Amino acid sequence: MQSPRRRDELDSLEDQEPPRKKVRKGTRSCWECKHRKVRCHFALDGDTTCRECIYRGTPCRSQSLPEPEKESDRSNLNERMARMERLLEKVVNKLEVFEDDATHPEFATPLGSPEPGTPVHDNAPALSLFQNELLGGRQDHTVRLQATYFGNTTERNKNNLRQNLLALMPPNHVTFERLKDASISWWLLRSQCFQDEERSLLPIPLSELPTSHPAMIAKCLLQVALCLQQLPARYDLESLQLPCSPRQLIAQYMSVTGNSKDFDDAMLSSLDGLECLILQAIIHNNDGRLRSAWLSYRRAINIAQIIGLHSRIQTAGCLSGLDSRAKVIWSHIIHGDRYLSLMLGMHHGIGDAALAPEYRSIQTTNSVTMDALCRIAGSLIERNQKFRDIDPVMVRMTQSIDIDLRKIDPELTKSPILNPLSGKAIHAPEVYAKLMTSLWFHQLTAWLHLPFLCKSSIPGQYEYNRTSCLKASREMITCYTGIRDLTLDSFCCRSLDFQAFTAAVTLVVDMLSLNDPQDYRGQDFARLNLVMFSLREHKGREHGDKVASRGLVALETLVAILVENQPVYFKFLKTPTLQGAEQGRIKIEIPYFGTFSLHRNTDKDSERLLNQTTAGHPVCENTLPAGQYNTASNNDGAGQTAEEAGTGINMNDDPWTFDIDLTALPPFLSNFGDDWDLGL
Repeated sequence: MQSPRRRDELDSLEDQEPPRKKVRKGTRSCWECKHRKVRCHFALDGDTTCRECIYRGTPCRSQSLPEPEKESDRSNLNERMARMERLLEKVVNKLEVFEDDATHPEFATPLGSPEPGTPVHDNAPALSLFQNELLGGRQDHTVRLQATYFGNTTERNKNNLRQNLLALMPPNHVTFERLKDASISWWLLRSQCFQDEERSLLPIPLSELPTSHPAMIAKCLLQVALCLQQLPARYDLESLQLPCSPRQLIAQYMSVTGNSKDFDDAMLSSLDGLECLILQAIIHNNDGRLRSAWLSYRRAINIAQIIGLHSRIQTAGCLSGLDSRAKVIWSHIIHGDRYLSLMLGMHHGIGDAALAPEYRSIQTTNSVTMDALCRIAGSLIERNQKFRDIDPVMVRMTQSIDIDLRKIDPELTKSPILNPLSGKAIHAPEVYAKLMTSLWFHQLTAWLHLPFLCKSSIPGQYEYNRTSCLKASREMITCYTGIRDLTLDSFCCRSLDFQAFTAAVTLVVDMLSLNDPQDYRGQDFARLNLVMFSLREHKGREHGDKVASRGLVALETLVAILVENQPVYFKFLKTPTLQGAEQGRIKIEIPYFGTFSLHRNTDKDSERLLNQTTAGHPVCENTLPAGQYNTASNNDGAGQTAEEAGTGINMNDDPWTFDIDLTALPPFLSNFGDDWDLGL
């Protein structure tokens, strides 16, 4: 018999244990097998763990005991709670965007507007299923352009980005005024690109920047960067009170506004965003980074199509200010893309359908001419991409393009006579636009006939092409010097140096061919000196100019070869010393295209070629083994030989052989040295 004390102890132990669940008599099963809906088997009656739990390594707990808590249930609950919190955060962010639209109605989409957030493109193939007589459907082609910033960027992110951009602004109003008065180049560039002759540096008052969209603030920063880039060489930088050097500040502005994380496609999907991309391209182009400028224009083309700038706007009267601004931006993007694509040997980004007559009707006379030249540039790009050698089809296509060029009124492409300009003369943008239009016209003419230049040595063949190419090259140099005189001590558009360089090389190669009369040689040599003088000035600027320095060295080398091989025509010049000529090989670095090697022909090769020409047998292509352009790397690696373009050089008098068909050379070379400037 148990004592009362022992009985009380047992009762207290039973109270501490969890209450047991009543199960059906004869049932012996664990919780794990019940959840898995399997029978619970024990090897022996006295075992405490079933076979299934032994196999799975799980604890075997009888159903007579309370069910244990599962960690997986707790983690699943935490996951669902986290998902709910994320959904609530998105809802709050959407509400903030709606509140912001209510406080800024100029950026809000009108209520009840049938247009979706992204404009529908009326030429999409799927729409043809509904726009037919069977269904009787017809879409309203009127596209309402709005300044809406598409995307789901939160207001918190925009505020942070806005504050970061405002922190980069110059410190005071004095800096803006001095930047505005330091140069006129930024004004000329802006008036040409956006047809905006407003003389204020910023598009909006400085007091409105703290409440503006980040794209607008970024555009103001890039306007400041453009002014800093155009500062004269000997300008007093301390008067600007800048936190660092102009070059470092420009790099900082470009890095911040070019950050793809902050300024993604949604942030730039507006007219202000497109102008940011255009300004980035202009700054890259001014700095000689043509491929980076080309990439900026390509991105602008894609975003512009996403927001519907390529769609036609049909109006009965005059276009609104917003629509007119959109068309100016769209036209300039196409012009810039084709300008750089032709220069770099790329395909253009969009077809001629984007330059429909509706676009030209709202623009100035100069813009109409630029649209016509843009179409011709597209045809020239297609010819260069399609043909690598002269054949009848290429000749017919060249003749067709030449006819289109001659249809343009000569008065529209005539170089204006420059008068001394002081300050911001009201006609300076007009003069600058005419000079740029004239330069592009003559560049298209010269590059159209350039492949035929060496072929013109054959009597009666391609003489018209040669004459047109040389005349256009001379006019290009005239326009180039006019632009440099107009911009005075400031500097803009380093791609102009490359255009002038190609025109000068064309004149040098023709003078080497002994085809021009003697009186032309003096005039052409004077033009060469003008180009070299301008390149020499830019080479001496602060931080140096790689395009100008490399172009100058290449041009001086070619002129030295010209003087050495034709001393009769250049008696007044001292014969220069050619570095590497004693080894029979001279290297020339061509900006954006790499290093080329000129090989001296041996006397045996020259005598053989001369005998073939005297006997009346034309010299065939690829018969100049010792006189070819060899593209070599800066590390003296093995180069790739380019095919000989023609027989326009008299090998008896000229011991150096040239291939001037630069259009047949690949625009990208795989064996560049590590220090080569790719134009990025």
